[in-house]
Amino acid sequence: LSCLAAAGAGDTCLVARRDTTCIDTGRSVAELSAADLAHLACLLCRSQAGSLQLLRYDLASIYADPWMAPDTAWTAYGGILRELRSTVWDWRDGAVASLPWYKFLNPGEGPESGFARLAKTARNSTFVEGTEKLDGMFAQLRMMPDERVVLSTSHVLFGAPRSEAVEPLATVARIVLFGEDGYLKIARAHPEATLLLELVDPDVRRLVIDYPPERRGLWLVGARDVATGRLWRHAELVEAAAGTTVRVPPLVCTSLSDAVRLACAGERFEGSVLSLGGALVKVKSIGYLTALNAREGGFAGAARAWAGGYLDDMVASLSQEDSARAVATGARLSAFVESCEQALAFLRAEAPSGERSELGSWTAAHQVPDFLVPWLSCDPQTPALLAMIGPGSAELVDEGELSRREELLASWLSGLRAVRPSRRLPPRH
Repeated sequence: LSCLAAAGAGDTCLVARRDTTCIDTGRSVAELSAADLAHLACLLCRSQAGSLQLLRYDLASIYADPWMAPDTAWTAYGGILRELRSTVWDWRDGAVASLPWYKFLNPGEGPESGFARLAKTARNSTFVEGTEKLDGMFAQLRMMPDERVVLSTSHVLFGAPRSEAVEPLATVARIVLFGEDGYLKIARAHPEATLLLELVDPDVRRLVIDYPPERRGLWLVGARDVATGRLWRHAELVEAAAGTTVRVPPLVCTSLSDAVRLACAGERFEGSVLSLGGALVKVKSIGYLTALNAREGGFAGAARAWAGGYLDDMVASLSQEDSARAVATGARLSAFVESCEQALAFLRAEAPSGERSELGSWTAAHQVPDFLVPWLSCDPQTPALLAMIGPGSAELVDEGELSRREELLASWLSGLRAVRPSRRLPPRH
């Protein structure tokens, strides 16, 4: 993890990616070259809070990468990307500070989750149990032995710059840190484990399942030992939550056939998370998949999933054609936001820092794209994702407006390169 962070600094990864002879995705983690590390670092997004750093694979970057393919990403470099799913580490000592779920697959999504392989694994497992999979937003919580609290959503650490403005994380923080449910009590009693949470709240994430009010809120859906990676069984979660008002999803099946039957019959039911002796697979209901395909098959659905950090979960549930379109949309949005980030960094270095009227005159004289202007006066830590929305709006731009902004930005950058070829400018996408 320390090497990954160093490899992600500056332009190291961009330089390494130009030399294809240095990169071999078939190497194990212990054998990675400097170029492999730099390449791997380019496939991650990060969130920093003090000495803690969250690392998560970026699906759009993976699918756009010339050395990756959708069917090899989860096995490349010994499968390390599957573990870098919001893993938190402490750069002071290089230790893992929080260990969330690894990336587990749907039946038939990869070699290990083929139906014949799953049936064999189930037969040879010491136990098979499935809990209800909730349609919500992931969060993780750990109280470390030194009583530091690690709290995050899939992409943002609590305590990172402007994290208090990320409404889903703020909602989880209010419940965990100031509520009386007992999440901190459980975390304090089990410093060896990361608590895996799910927030079911249509006000912070648009849901497919219309849950009744009594089923909304925060749930304890799993726990994982940081040192070993062992996932807790359902009975352990229930025991840990005893004496608190923390809710644990019900145990819904004890066999693979039960999970399939539920998937065919469930209403207001996303599916089940099935543990085959500790190996996980998710079995989603036909009703959920039908509703998801109907709602999220177009640009708007893919854009929401990309912005919300659940694009990987969504594409696994779409048809092959819709999945390809969604991934292409995610890659397009990532490229656009990357260009916006670099353009904003350049503009902040060049633009005057005086009166607003002076800034307005400068941006007009330099023909700065209109959608970038409002963010020039923002905190530099403000996510460039804001370039994807209109001031005062919470909705992402539509595809037509995105095309306009892409063309405007490309034209402006092209003109800037022509008159200032020696300046450090965003790469061409």
